[in-house]
Amino acid sequence: MVIGGNLMKIEVEKNSLLNVDAESLIIGIYENIEDSKHLIDEIDTKLDGSIKERIELGDFKGTIGQISTIYTHNKIPAKRILLIGLGKKEDLDYETIRRVIGIAIKKIRSSGVKNSKIWLMGLEKTDLKVEEIAQAIIEGAILGNYKFYRHKTEKLDEIKLIEELTVVYNDLIDEIKNGVRSGRIIAEATNFTRDLTNEPANIATPIYIAEQAKIMAIELGITCNIYGEKEIEEMKMGSFLSVARGSNEPCKLIVLDYNPNKNLDTVVLIGKGITFDTGGISIKPSTGMWEMKQDMAGAAAVIGALKAVAQLNMPLHVIGITPLTENTPGGRNPIFPGDIVESRKGKTIEILNTDAEGRLILIDALDYANEFKPKLVLDIATLTGACTVALGTHASGLFTIDDDLAEQLIKAGEETQERLWRLPLWKDHENVMESKIADVRNINPNSKEGAGASNAAAFLKHFIGDYKWAHIDIAGTDLEYKGKDYTPTGASGVGVRLIVQFLKNWIKQI
Repeated sequence: MVIGGNLMKIEVEKNSLLNVDAESLIIGIYENIEDSKHLIDEIDTKLDGSIKERIELGDFKGTIGQISTIYTHNKIPAKRILLIGLGKKEDLDYETIRRVIGIAIKKIRSSGVKNSKIWLMGLEKTDLKVEEIAQAIIEGAILGNYKFYRHKTEKLDEIKLIEELTVVYNDLIDEIKNGVRSGRIIAEATNFTRDLTNEPANIATPIYIAEQAKIMAIELGITCNIYGEKEIEEMKMGSFLSVARGSNEPCKLIVLDYNPNKNLDTVVLIGKGITFDTGGISIKPSTGMWEMKQDMAGAAAVIGALKAVAQLNMPLHVIGITPLTENTPGGRNPIFPGDIVESRKGKTIEILNTDAEGRLILIDALDYANEFKPKLVLDIATLTGACTVALGTHASGLFTIDDDLAEQLIKAGEETQERLWRLPLWKDHENVMESKIADVRNINPNSKEGAGASNAAAFLKHFIGDYKWAHIDIAGTDLEYKGKDYTPTGASGVGVRLIVQFLKNWIKQI
């Protein structure tokens, strides 16, 4: 089994509604039945009023995600029709389409059906674009069909996954194909990120993640440089190494370079890659510590985003930087509370808590980003529990002093529903991170003052260069506990769709 092996064959078919041959045909119906009258009437001419009967009996109301299955008894080529509620037409958006498709996929998958077709939905809502509808359909389907099964001992044919999906309509095929292609690329990149993040730490070591990034880069023509401890030391990344030397597992620095030789705007993406976080000497409590295998979700998101950017042929020069290491209290020379280390930028850091290690590896990457003369640097990290306390699991924290950049990122978050909420990044937060015996300290020891997420972002800000910068804290959104319509339990893959959408919008402004 290879990383990213959770693939589905995607097709586009031009056909009339009543001639679609399928094991299961998904059709969207609005809550106000009049808005779907043309579809209902067309199908009911062959199915003896089956849909109208269900509606009249109150068995189907078209509310968001409601499902009703109709067996056609060979009256039309499709063996069964799956009606899925779209809610009110005036409220329909791309996220609703992603959601209802995710719900429909789960229903079909539970029945053991391997192949399904979807009649293009949502065109009655005139502000929705065909290409983006098709993209939303495919994103909802591929993301909703995801299952992390690599370590299950059951046979693959016993794992219920839809293997083939076809989007069908009687017109606009070129636009549909464009949307399907984008949706497939973005969703598969997100699932690639989910796979990396779901892997246990005894497998997803820095070496393993570097190998997966290299395989991906070779396939897509991305330049990939992987640096070991000796090179990292030569780069004077003392802060990064202060964390890495607490582990016997070799650290790695991955630098992915897309479009390196073209005269394009440069964007640098930086992802935190702590492959397991024990807290170091300031060890964490055991409860829930298994989740710390996901402390590299930011790095995985950056690698996944580069995968999508390359496949979408984006006209940008994009760099992905991911420092990778474990944070453990052993190794050759673990950092202790009270130590002082020197960063690549030359600033010294007083270590008050070794569990505030993510920021220590990020700051050397933020300084290294200057080598590429970027217009923009985004870092993404499972950085602080404080961000989860502030925002829960429904939004990631956004920190930047650039109002325009904040607005653009929030917009991309709304479009993808990988939502962002801007938290303060004031001079006050920078001041509390100043140390009496070094330049800065890695935490504010006065926990009663709170603002841990803002303080961590302010610590990072001490090390940025002359570029636009934003920090995204995904500590609350990287892991899905209950399962949502198109996000199963486990790693959410958050960040990939957000970054890709942001870059798509960024390109339009260049």
